[in-house]
Amino acid sequence: MNLQEQTNRIKQMMGLLTEEEQKNYSTILIFGPQGVGKSTLTKPLSEKLGMKVISSDEFVDQGDWNTKKTAKQAWLKRKDNEFTGMVQFLETNLGKPVILDVGGSHGVWEGNHLDKIKKIISSYPNTFLMIPSNDMEKSKEFLRKNILKRESGIKGAIDYWKKLLSKDENFVNQMSGDDKEISLERLEKIKNGDTSEAEYNINRMQKRLDIINSGNVDWKEFDIDDEDSENVKFAPDEFHDYSNYFITNMKNSGIANHVIYNLGKNTEEVINDIIKVLK
Repeated sequence: MNLQEQTNRIKQMMGLLTEEEQKNYSTILIFGPQGVGKSTLTKPLSEKLGMKVISSDEFVDQGDWNTKKTAKQAWLKRKDNEFTGMVQFLETNLGKPVILDVGGSHGVWEGNHLDKIKKIISSYPNTFLMIPSNDMEKSKEFLRKNILKRESGIKGAIDYWKKLLSKDENFVNQMSGDDKEISLERLEKIKNGDTSEAEYNINRMQKRLDIINSGNVDWKEFDIDDEDSENVKFAPDEFHDYSNYFITNMKNSGIANHVIYNLGKNTEEVINDIIKVLK
């Protein structure tokens, strides 16, 4: 057995595609609502196909929309802000042999925004909408569970502020770059007696974490047609569910050529569903 055959054997044992099996696929786009598991999927998919993953979350800025009075006004302003970044993100990366992980709201468009986005991606056949199930209630249950699991990560943020409040210089000195610079400024304020920012963040995040851990989360479903609901910047007891709106919009908009369901499937099964229709 020569070196190439040995390499192929190892790749097969690891579940990777051999060089003969790999193709120069056009850009792959993965859309899906927040919490569906796009990031969990794209890493092993990239390893199998030998294609780099680029996430839109790292490049598309939501901008300042919190000053808007109602939730609908805030959403529309947020989408205006995202649109410019999303167009640039697509035009920069389409045509490359890469996998684009399109963040939740970045796959939700209407009107002229939708027309422009669809026109940009129209010549790319490998566009996938990943949702849990064709059953909306099952999808919402799946997505809510994953979102809460992700949000429980705010414990790390609480610990961060507690360390600053305790004036832990060693903790800050282990940081680097902008994180260290910002943390040093915050630490200096605390040393000078201004603990308000740290206490505010600890209290609000701890309250939210306590609600998550209790299991008594009161979800509020997002309704694009609700003209009257007041926009809330950040309320610890407010949990917004975009599942229904995101999934319905993405399916009806036709933004993707293929719909992939992942509820009850392992990652390898979902990857195989994608690979068998790639062009």
